[in-house]
Amino acid sequence: MRRVCVSTSVMAAAKYASIAAEADAVDLVGDLIARQIDEAERAGTAPNKSTPGDAEARAAFSALLSLATQRTIFLQHVRNRRFWPRVRSLVGAPPYTFLRSEDDDVLNASGIAHRRRHMASQSSFLSSSEIGVGHFKDQANRVYKVVSDDQLLSTQIPVLRARGASKLVLDVRVGAGLNASARTEIVKSRDAKMVQQLLFPRVGERLELTCHSDFGIGGVLSVVVRTVHTKGPKSPVCRVFCVAG
Repeated sequence: MRRVCVSTSVMAAAKYASIAAEADAVDLVGDLIARQIDEAERAGTAPNKSTPGDAEARAAFSALLSLATQRTIFLQHVRNRRFWPRVRSLVGAPPYTFLRSEDDDVLNASGIAHRRRHMASQSSFLSSSEIGVGHFKDQANRVYKVVSDDQLLSTQIPVLRARGASKLVLDVRVGAGLNASARTEIVKSRDAKMVQQLLFPRVGERLELTCHSDFGIGGVLSVVVRTVHTKGPKSPVCRVFCVAG
């Protein structure tokens, strides 16, 4: 896997360009959450409603932290009752893949999002919302988020750990940003390149991954798919196990 140095102009525009160590990411996310709790209280924001700045904190939590660190940070903040009304706006609606089954009763999920019964996801796959804008996109515009890697001693954020990994697990979202009519038109077009963005990667396929612009990382991360696990027959999400390409 390789990473090409990025230009100064791109780095300046990338909001996470200065974050390399996950410890620094933890500090940033913690500061953002604390700031938003205070801001919501000053503004009198209702529980489960957003206040300006929440999206920044939620995006950093999602993009910069590994699943294990997300769990640690979440459980630390849950001890603070002031955090409870802000869970949905700062982390998203449950269930959460980063929580374990034993964490399911840490809060009442229905108090955060109507009709939600579980805090911990019953699936090991990330949801579409948890993948979000992801860490990478491939040549078919499919969105990827790092789930795990073989860099056991690394202290970097997930997207940087990926560059030195020989084995990588990614959750993939296909058709991101496309509504039903757009998907139908793509299928009708019979254009192989267009249709590929609706299809899961195949075993043996080489993926040329480009990093999300928020990280300021240029170049291409090349991996080869070894295994594909699907989430369900109608899900736009699958999991790919890759090796350095």
